Parts: sequence; C-alpha cells; structure tokens
Amino acid sequence: MGRLESGQIELEVKPVDIVAMIRIHVAQFHSLATNQNIRLDFFAETETLVIEEDADKLEKIIQNLISNAIKFSHKEGQVTVLFKLLAGEQFEIRVEDQGIGIPQAKLPFIFDRFYQADSSDTRTREGAGIGLALVKELVTLLGGTITVESSESNGSVFAVRLPYRLSVNEAELTPYPEPRVPYVNGSQEVAGQLSAGSLPVILLIEDNQQLNEFIRTTLSEKYSVLTAEDGQAGIDLALAEIPALIITDLMMPVKNGYEVCAELKADERSSHIPIVMLTAKADQDSRIHGLETGADAYLGKPFDNKELQAVIENLLRQRKALQEKYSQNYRWLTHSEEMPSVEKAFLDKIRTVIEQNLDDEQISTDWVGRQVGLSRAQLHRKLKALINQSPGEFVRSIRMQKAHELLGNKAGTIAEISYMVGYGNPANFSTSFSKHFGYPPSSVSIEKQ
Repeated sequence: MGRLESGQIELEVKPVDIVAMIRIHVAQFHSLATNQNIRLDFFAETETLVIEEDADKLEKIIQNLISNAIKFSHKEGQVTVLFKLLAGEQFEIRVEDQGIGIPQAKLPFIFDRFYQADSSDTRTREGAGIGLALVKELVTLLGGTITVESSESNGSVFAVRLPYRLSVNEAELTPYPEPRVPYVNGSQEVAGQLSAGSLPVILLIEDNQQLNEFIRTTLSEKYSVLTAEDGQAGIDLALAEIPALIITDLMMPVKNGYEVCAELKADERSSHIPIVMLTAKADQDSRIHGLETGADAYLGKPFDNKELQAVIENLLRQRKALQEKYSQNYRWLTHSEEMPSVEKAFLDKIRTVIEQNLDDEQISTDWVGRQVGLSRAQLHRKLKALINQSPGEFVRSIRMQKAHELLGNKAGTIAEISYMVGYGNPANFSTSFSKHFGYPPSSVSIEKQ
C-alpha cells in the first residue's frame, strides 16, 4: 500500500460491465458461503451498466467486502450484495450481513490499517486487518466514498458510492458472461471444440453456472474448454476425451473434487493429466488433503485470473518437458522406471500386447486400443501426452527396437528379421530401420550366409 499512499499507483481505465463483474464475484463466493450455511444473494436495479473504470481496483473492493461479510457472519445467516444507481451519475454497492457487528465506539477506527475490532487474545475470527484500509484507499483513489452502519450482534452494512462515466467503446469490454449462457454439458459440442484447431483441451468441472462460464470465457482464447457441472460428469468426460489439463471445484454434487482427483489419478487412462483444484476451503488441512489425492495445484477462491492462467501454463509446460524427455532417443523404452507407476504400467501393457503380436503386419491403432480397453482417440491422446508419439509411431518404435535386438543377437537374416517384426517387404524394413536409427540394418549384424 506504500505506492498507493504516495500516489504512484495509476488508474488503468477500460470498459467494464460493473453489474456483470459483481455478479461473477458473488458467484465465486457461493461455495464458501454454502460451506458455512450462509445464504448469499445479489440484487441489481439494472441488468447491465458498461462504464469506464479500473476493473482490477473495483474487483479488489468487491472481493474484500464480500469476504469480510461472510467471515463475520453467523452460521445460517445471510449476506446480501446490492447494486443501485444514484442521482448525479453515481452508483452504490451495498454489502449487508447478519453477523457479529461492530461496537459503536470502534466504528471510527475500522478503516485504520491493522485495526482489529476484536482485540482480545481469544478472538474467534481473524480480523479484517489491512483489508478494509485497502478498500478505503482504493475507493478514495476512484473518487468515491465508503460508509459503514453497524451495531454489536446486529450485523453490518458497508456502502460504497462511486462516480461513473458511461463507456462508448464496448469493443474492448472485459468479458463477464451472463448467467443464462448455456453449459457445455457432458459431451455436447465436444466434437466441434476438439476439431477447432490445435488448441490444448482443458476440462472445467464447476457446478456454479456463472463461475463456470466466466472461467470458460477467460480461457477460450488459448484453449478449447469443455465443461461438466458435477464430479461424476467430469470424470466421465475426462476419460472420454483425455484433456491436456483439468480444473475442478472442490465442493460439487455427486462427487467432490477430492473424489474426482483420486479417481482420475488412479486410472491409467487419465493418470498423467495435471489437475488444478479450486476451493474456498483454503486452510492447510484441506490443501494437504487435495495434494494427497493427486492435485497438481491448489487455488483458493476468489482466485486471480492471471494466477490461474500462470498455473495452467506452468503445468502444461512441465508436461511438455516430460514429453520431450521421453520422446528423445526413445528414452521410455529403456528408462520407463523413472515414470510414475501407473503410467509405466500403462506403457508396459501396450508394449506387451504389441510384442506378442509383432509378426502381424496388420497391427492397427484400433486393434491396439481394443486390446487395452481404449478408443482410438483415447489411445492417441494418452500416448501423445506421455511420450509425444502417435500409436502408429509407438508400434513402429517397438518393431524397430525388437529388430535391433534380433540383429544384434544374429537371430536371422535381415529379410527373416523383417518378417519377424511385421514387415512383409524387407526393402521397406531397411528403409524404416535406417530412418529410425540413422544407420542401416547391415551395420548391426552381418547377414548369415
């Protein structure tokens, strides 16, 4: 906040739909409120209001006020967020709670930095600390005012009033989707999205429709996003499509995020997929539990979009590095013990199936998939994710490795060995071998006379 006080912070003004923004941020807190048996509602006088404003600073104000209202509310209480227009081109955001309230004597000090309304050593709730002080300074920076009405045991009402200027440039509008935008539910629209190009496929499992659409909209420029609205639907879609990465909420219908994570990480079809868990339960025990079930990253709600993007990019970059490691010089053939046990078992199973039928020239991707219980698409995506090879390349690698071994052991002529590894034409075998290893079969073994 030092830069804020010294006036070094500059406003980054751009078009923003303030009503849609508040609606989305309320949605992000729904699971936290539900977990504490608190009802959270949002009411607005107008469906939309596109203004010129600093969206990042508005978001911080809204998030802090809603977070505090839930934090200081009683179980089975209610938090209400209201938006209304005022005279003189102003709007008001009100956050009302039915919580513990603030004693009258302490109201004048609650916007002071580090001030705790409950200063006892045994206070049961973490104080607002720097949060309300930051809110006050951000509101002032935006040219507005903030007031509070409260009394002990009767809840609090925080009211932020800000001036606004209507935007005339909606082309650069921050995309906050409307709640009525339909889900991509189950496998609907999957084929269209997956064929849209080479964008990585991300599966989002989130039961809150507004938050689901918000995340999908923010990711859609870089990724093809599939969505599911409960844990079991997410598991089914993950196994059907084998996405590059999964984002899952923790608290969901049918199966929760822990169950989703544990089941997908234990299944050889999906064990390699990075999983990001989103949750309002950000305490250490919940975080550790999430990591123990196999989550690769853990983000607390409300999350920062830039942080989510960075986490996704980092996990995909790590996956890419592993692909490159095992695709180089076919390292997976001789160093598969370095892989996680589930992934090693998967490759070993496919390898065994192929080696047992190596002399069959007609081995196909569909046939291999059937032997291990995967569709053609599932097998392709799994192998590409693990070792950056298609099923056809995988079969050819096994053929070449076995051929090299047989040649080294002088198990037959080049022609004989070509038939042993499924090549009906020795000339084609020699060409493939030379291309694969960089030297001809004759360099490995002199043909038997």
